[in-house]
Amino acid sequence: MGGAGCLGAVEETSQFTIPRVERMPNLPQPFAMRDWSQLTRDYVNFVFDFEKRGEHMPLVGWLDAGRTMVSFPSYVGGPNDPEAVNYLAAVVSGSLVGLDMRNYRGHDWVTLGTNFFNAEEGVYVNRPHGGTGGSFWYDVFPNVLFYQLNELYPGNAARDQQALSVALKWHEACVALGGKTDPLALPNFDHTGLNLKTMKPVEMGRIEPEGAAGIAWFEYMAWLKFKDPRFLTT
Repeated sequence: MGGAGCLGAVEETSQFTIPRVERMPNLPQPFAMRDWSQLTRDYVNFVFDFEKRGEHMPLVGWLDAGRTMVSFPSYVGGPNDPEAVNYLAAVVSGSLVGLDMRNYRGHDWVTLGTNFFNAEEGVYVNRPHGGTGGSFWYDVFPNVLFYQLNELYPGNAARDQQALSVALKWHEACVALGGKTDPLALPNFDHTGLNLKTMKPVEMGRIEPEGAAGIAWFEYMAWLKFKDPRFLTT
Protein backbone atom coordinates (compact mmCIF):
# COMPACT_ATOMS: atom_id res chain seq x y z
CA MET A 1 0.00 0.00 0.00
CA GLY A 2 1.19 3.55 -0.41
CA GLY A 3 1.93 3.94 -4.11
CA ALA A 4 4.96 6.08 -4.82
CA GLY A 5 5.63 6.40 -1.10
CA CYS A 6 6.82 2.78 -1.14
CA LEU A 7 9.61 3.42 -3.64
CA GLY A 8 13.12 3.85 -2.31
CA ALA A 9 15.71 6.23 -3.66
CA VAL A 10 17.63 4.96 -6.68
CA GLU A 11 21.38 4.83 -6.03
CA GLU A 12 23.91 5.58 -8.77
CA THR A 13 25.74 2.48 -10.00
CA SER A 14 28.74 1.88 -12.22
CA GLN A 15 29.63 -1.04 -14.48
CA PHE A 16 32.49 -3.29 -13.39
CA THR A 17 34.53 -5.48 -15.72
CA ILE A 18 35.28 -9.01 -14.51
CA PRO A 19 38.25 -10.40 -16.43
CA ARG A 20 37.21 -14.04 -16.18
CA VAL A 21 33.72 -13.22 -17.46
CA GLU A 22 35.18 -11.16 -20.30
CA ARG A 23 37.05 -14.27 -21.52
CA MET A 24 33.77 -16.20 -21.87
CA PRO A 25 32.32 -16.28 -25.41
CA ASN A 26 29.07 -14.43 -25.96
CA LEU A 27 27.90 -17.29 -28.17
CA PRO A 28 29.50 -20.61 -27.19
CA GLN A 29 30.22 -23.22 -29.86
CA PRO A 30 28.73 -25.67 -30.46
CA PHE A 31 25.41 -24.07 -29.57
CA ALA A 32 21.82 -25.06 -30.25
CA MET A 33 18.67 -23.42 -28.91
CA ARG A 34 15.82 -25.80 -28.26
CA ASP A 35 12.67 -24.93 -30.18
CA TRP A 36 10.64 -23.98 -27.13
CA SER A 37 7.57 -23.02 -29.16
CA GLN A 38 7.40 -26.46 -30.75
CA LEU A 39 8.09 -28.12 -27.41
CA THR A 40 5.14 -26.21 -25.95
CA ARG A 41 2.84 -27.26 -28.79
CA ASP A 42 3.93 -30.88 -28.34
CA TYR A 43 3.27 -30.69 -24.60
CA VAL A 44 -0.18 -29.14 -24.98
CA ASN A 45 -1.08 -31.66 -27.68
CA PHE A 46 0.01 -34.50 -25.41
CA VAL A 47 -1.68 -33.48 -22.16
CA PHE A 48 -4.99 -32.35 -23.71
CA ASP A 49 -5.49 -35.47 -25.84
CA PHE A 50 -8.47 -37.53 -24.65
CA GLU A 51 -7.50 -40.33 -27.06
CA LYS A 52 -4.03 -41.05 -25.68
CA ARG A 53 -3.59 -44.69 -24.66
CA GLY A 54 -0.97 -46.28 -22.46
CA GLU A 55 0.02 -46.46 -18.83
CA HIS A 56 -1.52 -43.49 -16.95
CA MET A 57 -3.07 -42.30 -20.23
CA PRO A 58 -4.94 -40.21 -21.14
CA LEU A 59 -3.79 -37.50 -18.79
CA VAL A 60 -7.02 -35.55 -19.29
CA GLY A 61 -10.55 -36.80 -18.64
CA TRP A 62 -13.97 -35.55 -17.62
CA LEU A 63 -14.81 -35.15 -13.96
CA ASP A 64 -18.58 -35.18 -14.52
CA ALA A 65 -21.18 -36.41 -17.00
CA GLY A 66 -22.03 -32.82 -17.95
CA ARG A 67 -18.43 -32.21 -19.01
CA THR A 68 -18.15 -29.01 -17.00
CA MET A 69 -14.61 -29.73 -15.78
CA VAL A 70 -11.72 -32.01 -16.59
CA SER A 71 -9.49 -34.18 -14.47
CA PHE A 72 -5.87 -33.19 -14.96
CA PRO A 73 -3.08 -34.65 -12.79
CA SER A 74 -0.20 -32.38 -11.88
CA TYR A 75 2.24 -35.20 -12.61
CA VAL A 76 2.01 -38.53 -14.42
CA GLY A 77 0.38 -41.08 -12.16
CA GLY A 78 -0.78 -38.42 -9.70
CA PRO A 79 -4.30 -37.65 -8.47
CA ASN A 80 -6.72 -36.63 -11.19
CA ASP A 81 -8.05 -33.55 -9.39
CA PRO A 82 -6.73 -30.53 -11.28
CA GLU A 83 -4.57 -27.75 -9.87
CA ALA A 84 -4.81 -24.24 -11.26
CA VAL A 85 -1.02 -23.80 -11.15
CA ASN A 86 -0.74 -26.68 -13.62
CA TYR A 87 -3.94 -26.46 -15.68
CA LEU A 88 -4.05 -22.68 -16.19
CA ALA A 89 -0.32 -22.61 -16.90
CA ALA A 90 -0.80 -25.17 -19.68
CA VAL A 91 -3.66 -23.14 -21.21
CA VAL A 92 -1.62 -19.93 -21.02
CA SER A 93 1.38 -21.69 -22.58
CA GLY A 94 -0.65 -22.98 -25.50
CA SER A 95 -2.09 -19.53 -26.07
CA LEU A 96 1.35 -17.91 -26.11
CA VAL A 97 2.49 -20.15 -28.97
CA GLY A 98 -0.52 -19.29 -31.11
CA LEU A 99 -3.06 -21.97 -30.22
CA ASP A 100 -6.66 -20.84 -29.72
CA MET A 101 -7.39 -22.54 -26.44
CA ARG A 102 -11.07 -21.54 -26.68
CA ASN A 103 -11.47 -24.19 -29.35
CA TYR A 104 -8.49 -26.50 -29.09
CA ARG A 105 -9.35 -30.08 -30.00
CA GLY A 106 -12.98 -28.98 -29.99
CA HIS A 107 -13.11 -27.80 -26.37
CA ASP A 108 -13.06 -24.41 -24.65
CA TRP A 109 -10.20 -24.83 -22.18
CA VAL A 110 -10.33 -21.15 -21.22
CA THR A 111 -13.92 -21.37 -19.99
CA LEU A 112 -13.20 -24.68 -18.24
CA GLY A 113 -10.47 -22.84 -16.33
CA THR A 114 -13.02 -20.53 -14.73
CA ASN A 115 -13.96 -23.46 -12.49
CA PHE A 116 -11.05 -22.37 -10.32
CA PHE A 117 -12.87 -19.15 -9.40
CA ASN A 118 -14.20 -19.29 -5.85
CA ALA A 119 -17.19 -16.93 -5.85
CA GLU A 120 -17.47 -16.97 -2.06
CA GLU A 121 -13.90 -15.72 -1.58
CA GLY A 122 -13.81 -13.68 -4.78
CA VAL A 123 -10.53 -15.05 -6.14
CA TYR A 124 -9.09 -17.93 -8.11
CA VAL A 125 -7.98 -20.86 -5.96
CA ASN A 126 -5.66 -23.75 -6.72
CA ARG A 127 -8.33 -26.48 -6.76
CA PRO A 128 -11.99 -26.31 -7.80
CA HIS A 129 -14.13 -25.92 -4.66
CA GLY A 130 -10.94 -25.22 -2.69
CA GLY A 131 -10.19 -22.24 -0.48
CA THR A 132 -7.40 -19.94 0.63
CA GLY A 133 -5.09 -19.84 3.62
CA GLY A 134 -2.64 -22.69 3.20
CA SER A 135 0.02 -20.85 1.21
CA PHE A 136 0.46 -17.39 -0.26
CA TRP A 137 2.16 -18.95 -3.30
CA TYR A 138 -0.66 -21.37 -4.04
CA ASP A 139 -3.27 -18.68 -3.37
CA VAL A 140 -1.68 -15.87 -5.40
CA PHE A 141 -0.22 -17.67 -8.43
CA PRO A 142 -3.57 -18.98 -9.78
CA ASN A 143 -4.74 -15.37 -9.94
CA VAL A 144 -1.59 -14.29 -11.80
CA LEU A 145 -2.22 -17.05 -14.35
CA PHE A 146 -5.87 -16.05 -14.65
CA TYR A 147 -4.90 -12.43 -15.32
CA GLN A 148 -2.56 -13.59 -18.09
CA LEU A 149 -5.31 -15.73 -19.61
CA ASN A 150 -7.88 -12.96 -19.41
CA GLU A 151 -5.53 -10.58 -21.24
CA LEU A 152 -4.88 -13.18 -23.93
CA TYR A 153 -8.63 -13.55 -24.53
CA PRO A 154 -10.14 -10.10 -23.90
CA GLY A 155 -13.73 -9.00 -24.20
CA ASN A 156 -15.40 -11.50 -21.87
CA ALA A 157 -17.62 -9.60 -19.42
CA ALA A 158 -17.86 -12.46 -16.90
CA ARG A 159 -14.10 -12.93 -16.73
CA ASP A 160 -13.56 -9.17 -16.49
CA GLN A 161 -15.89 -9.11 -13.49
CA GLN A 162 -13.86 -11.90 -11.93
CA ALA A 163 -10.66 -9.93 -12.60
CA LEU A 164 -12.11 -6.93 -10.78
CA SER A 165 -13.20 -9.15 -7.89
CA VAL A 166 -9.71 -10.64 -7.62
CA ALA A 167 -8.07 -7.22 -7.48
CA LEU A 168 -10.52 -5.86 -4.90
CA LYS A 169 -10.20 -8.92 -2.68
CA TRP A 170 -6.41 -8.87 -2.62
CA HIS A 171 -6.48 -5.11 -2.05
CA GLU A 172 -8.65 -5.84 0.97
CA ALA A 173 -6.11 -8.46 2.02
CA CYS A 174 -3.30 -5.90 1.94
CA VAL A 175 -5.33 -3.64 4.21
CA ALA A 176 -6.03 -6.56 6.56
CA LEU A 177 -2.28 -7.19 6.77
CA GLY A 178 -1.68 -3.63 7.97
CA GLY A 179 -1.19 -1.71 4.74
CA LYS A 180 -2.42 1.88 4.58
CA THR A 181 -1.56 5.19 3.01
CA ASP A 182 -2.34 7.73 5.73
CA PRO A 183 -0.06 7.34 7.56
CA LEU A 184 2.03 5.21 5.22
CA ALA A 185 2.39 1.60 6.39
CA LEU A 186 3.39 -1.48 4.44
CA PRO A 187 1.41 -4.71 4.79
CA ASN A 188 3.17 -7.51 6.67
CA PHE A 189 3.42 -10.63 4.52
CA ASP A 190 5.59 -12.55 6.97
CA HIS A 191 3.01 -15.33 7.26
CA THR A 192 2.35 -18.64 5.55
CA GLY A 193 -0.87 -17.37 4.02
CA LEU A 194 -4.08 -15.46 4.57
CA ASN A 195 -7.58 -16.85 4.89
CA LEU A 196 -9.64 -14.56 2.69
CA LYS A 197 -12.87 -15.56 4.41
CA THR A 198 -11.70 -14.41 7.83
CA MET A 199 -8.96 -12.03 6.63
CA LYS A 200 -6.72 -13.59 9.28
CA PRO A 201 -3.11 -14.63 8.63
CA VAL A 202 -2.24 -18.32 8.75
CA GLU A 203 0.92 -19.62 10.42
CA MET A 204 2.26 -23.06 9.44
CA GLY A 205 5.90 -22.84 10.43
CA ARG A 206 7.11 -20.96 7.35
CA ILE A 207 6.67 -17.50 5.84
CA GLU A 208 5.96 -16.69 2.19
CA PRO A 209 6.47 -12.91 1.87
CA GLU A 210 7.12 -13.26 -1.87
CA GLY A 211 3.32 -13.39 -2.26
CA ALA A 212 3.44 -9.59 -2.07
CA ALA A 213 5.19 -9.42 -5.47
CA GLY A 214 2.45 -11.39 -7.21
CA ILE A 215 -0.28 -9.28 -5.65
CA ALA A 216 1.51 -6.06 -6.63
CA TRP A 217 1.74 -7.30 -10.23
CA PHE A 218 -1.92 -8.03 -10.81
CA GLU A 219 -3.03 -5.01 -8.80
CA TYR A 220 -1.04 -2.90 -11.25
CA MET A 221 -2.57 -4.82 -14.14
CA ALA A 222 -6.01 -4.19 -12.61
CA TRP A 223 -5.28 -0.46 -12.46
CA LEU A 224 -4.32 -0.48 -16.16
CA LYS A 225 -7.60 -2.23 -16.98
CA PHE A 226 -10.09 -0.65 -14.59
CA LYS A 227 -8.37 2.67 -13.70
CA ASP A 228 -9.45 2.30 -10.08
CA PRO A 229 -6.99 4.45 -8.04
CA ARG A 230 -7.19 2.04 -5.10
CA PHE A 231 -5.04 -0.42 -7.00
CA LEU A 232 -2.15 2.04 -7.22
CA THR A 233 -1.95 2.14 -3.43
CA THR A 234 -1.45 -1.60 -3.06
